[in-house]
Amino acid sequence: MLERTGTGSGQPFFAAAQLPYSSTAGNTFGFDLAIDNYTMNVGGIGNGAGFTGYALIIDEYGLGINTSTVSQPLEEGESIFYTVRLTRRPTANVTLTPSQPFGGSTVGQCDNFSGTLTFTPTNYASEQAVLATVVQDTAAEGFHVCTISNNYTSTDPNYTENFLNGREVSFFIVDDDEIVPSLTINDPAGYECTDGYSRDLPFVVTLSSIASNTVSVDWETFPDTAVENVDYDYSSGTLNIPPGNSQGVFMVEMRCDDLFERSESFSVSLSDPVNAAIADGGGFGEIINDDPMPSITVTTPTQTEGDSGNTTFTVTVAFASPTELDGAFMVSTVDSTAVAGSDYQALSTFSPLTIPASTGSMTFDLTVFGDTTVESDETFAIRISPAADEANFYLPGDAAYLDYPMTILNDDSASVPAISVSDQSITECDGPTGNTTMTFTLSLSKAAPGPRVSLLPRYRVRPSRSTTTNITRRRYGSIPEKRLSRLSSTPIVTTSRSERNVQREPHVA
Repeated sequence: MLERTGTGSGQPFFAAAQLPYSSTAGNTFGFDLAIDNYTMNVGGIGNGAGFTGYALIIDEYGLGINTSTVSQPLEEGESIFYTVRLTRRPTANVTLTPSQPFGGSTVGQCDNFSGTLTFTPTNYASEQAVLATVVQDTAAEGFHVCTISNNYTSTDPNYTENFLNGREVSFFIVDDDEIVPSLTINDPAGYECTDGYSRDLPFVVTLSSIASNTVSVDWETFPDTAVENVDYDYSSGTLNIPPGNSQGVFMVEMRCDDLFERSESFSVSLSDPVNAAIADGGGFGEIINDDPMPSITVTTPTQTEGDSGNTTFTVTVAFASPTELDGAFMVSTVDSTAVAGSDYQALSTFSPLTIPASTGSMTFDLTVFGDTTVESDETFAIRISPAADEANFYLPGDAAYLDYPMTILNDDSASVPAISVSDQSITECDGPTGNTTMTFTLSLSKAAPGPRVSLLPRYRVRPSRSTTTNITRRRYGSIPEKRLSRLSSTPIVTTSRSERNVQREPHVA
C-alpha cells in the first residue's frame, strides 16, 4: 500500500494501490502516478520489506496556458490552427479570444479567427483549436511573420489578465509574391568644361537586388540653380537594366563657359518603373565651377584742373575677366602732392560700391577744385579694397588694398602779365609857377608768377604840344601778386603843366 507523506493540501493525489513486487536486494523499480491528468514516474530503492520513494511536484502557478507548436512555414492563403489547453484547473470559466496584436510589422498578416474558446473546471485540460487564415496579398514581402495574441478573461484570480493576456503564437509565412527590386538614384557632381569639349555627368540607378527580369524606368532633367540649355542640356529617356544586373547609368551633358560663378545644380526625376518600384526617384546633379575668380582694372584720368569752379574726374573700375557674380569694393582717397580740401574733395565710402556682372564695369566721380595759380602738376591716389565676403574679385598679388594715382595737370601760364595805364586829364595851373598833380593807375592783366611786380623808376612822357614840360618823378614800391580774378592796380603820380600819354616800363621781380 502506498500512502501520501509530506506536506500538501491533505487531499490524496492518487488512488491507493497494491504494488506486488519482488526482486533481489539493491535493485530499482518504478511506477507511474497520475496527477491532475498528468503522469509522473516515481521510483525508489528498497532493502527487504518496506521502503519509501520520493517525487517532487512543481506547481506552475500563473503559467496555466499551454499552446501547441504550429507546423511551419506556412503559405499565403493557407488555413492554420493551433491548440490551447489549461494546465491548472480553474475555479470558474476561462474565456479565450484570439486577435492580432496592436502595431508592428506582423499586424494584418492573418485573419478569419475561429472565435472565442471557453474552458470550464471540467474540460480545462482538453485541447481546443484556434483557426486562422494567412492573408493572401500581392505585396512582395519576402519571408515574414504572423503573430496571434491570446487574450483571456475569468473570475478565477489565478487566470487574471495580469498573468495571461498577451500570450502570443507566432509563425513564419512564405511569400508567394515575386519580390520586386526597388530603385534609387545617386547625386553626382562634376566640373564644367572650359576647353570647348563638353563633359557628361553620370547618373547611376541602383536596384536593391539583382534583376530577374528587364527593369526599365523613365528619367527627365529639370532646372534648379543651373539654367537649362545654358549650363546643361535638357534631356530625357528610358533606362533599361538587363536581367542579372543591379545598376544602370545614363548621362547628362554639361555645357562649357568661361564665367566665374558659384556651383550650380539641376535635378533628375525617375518615373514609370517596370518590374521594379521607386524607392528614391529624385537625383541632383552638381556642376562645379572651374573658372578662376577675376581681378579688376582701374582706369584713372589725367586732366587739367580749370581756372575756377569744380572739375569732375571720372574713375572706371572693371572686371579683368568674365564673371556671373557682382563685385563689391570700398574706396577712399589718399593725399600726395595734391591736398584734400584745397586741391580736390576727399572721398570715403561707408557702403560698398558695386560692379554689376551684367555690364562688367562701373564708374564713380571725384571733384577737383580749379585755380589760376601757376604750380607744378599734382597727384593724389584712390585706395580700393575688396568688400569683405562679397567682393567676388581679387587684387593683383592678393593685396588687401591698392592705391591708384590721379594726376591734376596745371593749366596756368607762367608768362609776364601785361600792364595797362589809365588815361587822365587835369587842369593846369593858372599862375606862372606851381605844380599840378596828375595820377595814373596801372593794372596787371593776370596774377604775376612771382611774389610781386616791380616798376623801374623811369618813364617817358609825350607832350601834347611842343612846350617845355616839367615833370616830378615819384616812385611807388611794387604791385603785389594777385589772382587773375582780382587785377592789381597802383597809382603813378606825375606833376606837369600839361602832360599826356605817360608810359612806364614794368619789371617783374
